[in-house]
Amino acid sequence: CFVGSIGIFSYNKYKESQVRGEVTASSHRLLQNASEVKTALFQMLSDYRRYRQSGAEMELARYNQNKTKADGLIKRILSSASTSAQKQKAAIIQENFAILLVEVESQKPGDLAVSLSVSKNLSLLLGSIDGFIEAEEEIFERRLESLISLNKNFYVALVVGTFGAFALLMYMNYSLLMAQNRQAVMQKKLELMKERQAQSFQATRDGLFEWKFQPGDSNHAMYWSPRLKEMIGYTDDELTASAETLEQLMHPDDREKFWHKLHKHLRGQADELSAIFRWRHKDGHWVWINARGAAIFNELNEPIKLVGIHTDVTKLKEYELQLAKSKDEAEKANAAKSDFLAHMSHEIRTPLTAVTGVAEILNMQKSKFDEKSQKLMEALNASSVGLRDLINDILDFSKIESGKIALEDKEIDIRDFFENIVSIISVRSSEKNLFFECNYSEIDGLKIHGDKTRLRQILINLIGNAVKFTHKGNVRVHAYSVQVNNIEMLRVDVSDTGIGIADDQMGYIFESFRQADASVSRKYGGTGLGLPIARHLARLMGGDIIVSSKQGEGSLFTLQIPLIRYREAHQESDPVASYNVNLKPDEKILVVEDYEGNIAFITHILDEMKIKYDLGRTGLEGLKLWDENDYKLILMDIQMPEMDGISAVKHIRNKEKESELQPIPIIAMTAHAFSEDRQKCLNAGFSEYLPKPLTKQGLFEKISLLLKAA
Repeated sequence: CFVGSIGIFSYNKYKESQVRGEVTASSHRLLQNASEVKTALFQMLSDYRRYRQSGAEMELARYNQNKTKADGLIKRILSSASTSAQKQKAAIIQENFAILLVEVESQKPGDLAVSLSVSKNLSLLLGSIDGFIEAEEEIFERRLESLISLNKNFYVALVVGTFGAFALLMYMNYSLLMAQNRQAVMQKKLELMKERQAQSFQATRDGLFEWKFQPGDSNHAMYWSPRLKEMIGYTDDELTASAETLEQLMHPDDREKFWHKLHKHLRGQADELSAIFRWRHKDGHWVWINARGAAIFNELNEPIKLVGIHTDVTKLKEYELQLAKSKDEAEKANAAKSDFLAHMSHEIRTPLTAVTGVAEILNMQKSKFDEKSQKLMEALNASSVGLRDLINDILDFSKIESGKIALEDKEIDIRDFFENIVSIISVRSSEKNLFFECNYSEIDGLKIHGDKTRLRQILINLIGNAVKFTHKGNVRVHAYSVQVNNIEMLRVDVSDTGIGIADDQMGYIFESFRQADASVSRKYGGTGLGLPIARHLARLMGGDIIVSSKQGEGSLFTLQIPLIRYREAHQESDPVASYNVNLKPDEKILVVEDYEGNIAFITHILDEMKIKYDLGRTGLEGLKLWDENDYKLILMDIQMPEMDGISAVKHIRNKEKESELQPIPIIAMTAHAFSEDRQKCLNAGFSEYLPKPLTKQGLFEKISLLLKAA
């Protein structure tokens, strides 16, 4: 009976030991999970910091992996907590973790540092985890002590039991030894996890600081981690953390700003401490430090502790300073380039007006000369036109680079538009005996919104290239409308049977100053700017240019832009029906220009139009003539001696206002060809604007327009 009682007693104690052992093991697993959460948190923040600095997707993937791991561990803790108090603590951990994720992921890649509210939320999360671990360790120790006590009692019972219970005693003794071994293994794992946690934080390359405050006591205890001291070249034993040391190491220019931010945070006027300052390295150079931290306050709202991290941001600061320097240098270089182009635009365009104008006039009258002279005139005209186009391309390219190009929104009559292009291209194609066809029948009669000049520039470039690179065969243009994603588009296909483009050269044709290959440039000439400018203009219009080609067989360039129909209610009749202007015998215009070449060209055009004129060679002379005579229109240069055109036109407009005179139409003639120059002229009081080099057609149009309006 005694042996039976011992057996029953021993069996019951054995089952109780197993239950308590499993409960103790459960507490150990919770401690292990909580420690692993902290390790995953530090690695997660380290990965995200590297992602913001480098933008590398690999770092973002690592961050998401550690975030998922931490979330899973927290959920496991919540489901495994054995007491209501621990479940409540686990729920707080889960809530603080969610808040931390929101703060971390609200930051943008490329920022200098994480928003410093992350430090405060991290401190709260770590505090809640530590609180859970502390409570669970107490539970674990109580359960372990209870298990050991149970096993000891069980061992005593077996010792004093009968020999018949010896086998059971040995078995239970074995269980006791295994429980003790498990305890040792658990303790070792716990120590290993703590070591890994410390190593994980060290791997983040951040330094940890802690500053404890005692109200009424000026001797506040401060702690700096070994990694923090390592940032400035010191070992843990070489540097003692204190407020005095902190200030001595800090750059004099940064001290006042740092202390101001610290006191502002400790007074509760800022949610966190966020300061970037310089610390002197042991070898003498300066290290940029980004300090981020948050204070913990007591029930009286007094700060009792400040915790946070230091990050070495020296490389980022150096990069930032270099970037600012490079940006400043680039802006200065761009400004110098713009000034140079503006100056060269004026200096080249002014004489070019005379060259191109005289060349155009002579070429129109070449039939009066012998064959040799005719060839010279043709060469002069072709060269002057080429030079003018080259300068226009370079200036357009400069406008595109600086973002100063602007599009107009005017009515475009499709028939007039394409007939004008046909009249220009048909001459070039007939000179090369090419068949040229332009089919726009599907959209004939339409009037659309757009920038007529820029659209013509695009198509003249595409069609001109087709003619240029085609020796025999045909050049065809087909214009029509299509629906793309429920948007009506104007599509113009330009196909040719020319030399084509090799597959390996297709990527170069839209690059600035590039052609398919060097041999093409040598044989056909050109700057390589036409296609890049055309594509950029097309994209400004909301469209694009695409190309397909086969070397030796020809090419197909397709322009596609939004087609916006011009409503009849908003249409206006063309004010220039003819270039013929009938003035009364006593009516004339005033020309104010100082460059003799331009004077010769302008007066020749006026003679053709049978328009009488007076000539002034300076701004002051022009004002005197206007004051003494009655003119129907003024052609005025901008840059002149004694008084420039802007000042002269302002004087005229003021005088008209004072004397209540009808404003006289005034056309600005200037070599300053940028869009802001045009606006400057119009703002000053000019009625119209003509950029140099002047053309015969341009003069005809502007003079006829303003004289008819007058």
